[in-house]
Amino acid sequence: MTVEQLASCDDLEVVRAAALRQAATLAEHATTVAQLTEDNAKLQQQNDWLSKQVFGKKAERYVDPNQQALAFTTDGEHEAVTDGSPDDEATETVTYTRKKPKNRGKRQPIPDHWPRIERLHDLPDDQKTDLATGEPLRRIGEKTSEQVDFIPPQIRVIRHVRPIYALPGENLDGNTPEVITAPRPQEGLSKCLASPGLLAHIAVSKYADHLPLYRLEKIFKRSGFELDPTSMGRWMQGIGEIAEPLIALMKRRMLEHSHVIQSDETPVRQQDPGRGSTKECRFWPYLGQPGTAGHYVLFDYTQGRGGEHPRQWFEDAQGKALFAGGVLQGDGYAGTNRLFEPDGKWRMTRVGCWAHARRKFFDAKQSSHTQSKHALEAIQQLYTVERDAKELDADDRQRKRQEHATPIVNAFFAWCREQKPRTLPKSALGKAITYALNQEATLRVYLDDGDVQIDNNACERSLRGIGIGRKNWLFIGSPRGGLAAARLFSLLGSAKLHDVEPLAYLTDLITRLPAEAKKEDAGVEAFLPDVWAVANPTSVALG
Repeated sequence: MTVEQLASCDDLEVVRAAALRQAATLAEHATTVAQLTEDNAKLQQQNDWLSKQVFGKKAERYVDPNQQALAFTTDGEHEAVTDGSPDDEATETVTYTRKKPKNRGKRQPIPDHWPRIERLHDLPDDQKTDLATGEPLRRIGEKTSEQVDFIPPQIRVIRHVRPIYALPGENLDGNTPEVITAPRPQEGLSKCLASPGLLAHIAVSKYADHLPLYRLEKIFKRSGFELDPTSMGRWMQGIGEIAEPLIALMKRRMLEHSHVIQSDETPVRQQDPGRGSTKECRFWPYLGQPGTAGHYVLFDYTQGRGGEHPRQWFEDAQGKALFAGGVLQGDGYAGTNRLFEPDGKWRMTRVGCWAHARRKFFDAKQSSHTQSKHALEAIQQLYTVERDAKELDADDRQRKRQEHATPIVNAFFAWCREQKPRTLPKSALGKAITYALNQEATLRVYLDDGDVQIDNNACERSLRGIGIGRKNWLFIGSPRGGLAAARLFSLLGSAKLHDVEPLAYLTDLITRLPAEAKKEDAGVEAFLPDVWAVANPTSVALG
């Protein structure tokens, strides 16, 4: 009914029914408009996020968009200057110290242990006499300068010669004489064409420098040496088997000496011959506590992302819990929940990651700038406290956090609870607030433990090599290849933590570890990256 019809209608029930229908229609339209508005906002956020991934910077550094210029002070610090817009009624000055790139633009000293080849540049003999007197010139000194030369990789063959000796005397009975031959040293892979140096070069090229094996094949071919990628892959699996006792020792030391362990995971594709395609598998890094005898990064490789995988890593072959009562820091993955059950066999303490919380507010910045700005500034204050406490010991760091960071954390979560009813749950800001509130207890743990980091970034950094590598080698060939890759990532990642030059380290490991492993821990311990660094100082600070 139209408004005119309702006005002329004498039946009150008809009018009431028509009014109710119109009210219901208006309510339905309002609900539809609200849903479309929310969907539009969500799509706009997705579009902004995709545009940033394709065209924008990946860094999550927060910069106030009202900032127009930087006033440079005499002490090398910068102050943000705003334009006096309404959002900046209370102008805030953000001061920070610009970090200069280490040694950029400066000529570095040439290490003394590098070999030198002298080239003498002398005067011709007819210029070594005084033209006026005919007397020979006296040499009173010399000027020297040095250049660094590079010899391209060369292929050479190591020929193992073992003399055969026979016992003295005649072979009177016509039997074959008894002979003695020196045993071949147990080094590298058994019956392998590649020497330890070549094996180490291939491993470092793929797992540290991210070169796929087919590219290495082309590089070797330029030197006149054809090497099949299948053979190289098989050799990498062999190195992984050699390193098994060392990886086991590193894990025992990590679990024994670390109070805090960080963990994360990242996907990788693996060939699946049965389906004729690939499937998604996972690398899981576990980072031991810095400053302890267990400061290594160890990788696990699994066929999926189920919670049974981290649980199995933290138990022995008999199912006994390892690292019981320890602190595990991660991103809040629900699959690890059983590790934190108070009446379970692990009884670990879960620690959240403030970088993950910050990242969600950063992603919401485009659509909800004012609210996201407030959250990001609060989190930035927490990181300022961390920078000031970086050089303190654990006890002093804890006291500083409780004094300066706790009030910021309390205000932050009070603000989140205040904003949640006003925010669309499915919006980027709503998801960021929900994540922060769900993780509140775990995000507060670091305030009461000076050994715990504010975020999980150190463990995430260990995944960068895998992230770059999978864009080059694309997939893992088999479960055995994935296990070998995990062990090599563990060796090279741990070597990097201790500034060990990876090629020299792996060459020595592949050469001597097969024989030393027979001595069990006593022989294997020398190849722990931190122990090896002390014994080989010239190969440190180069990794």
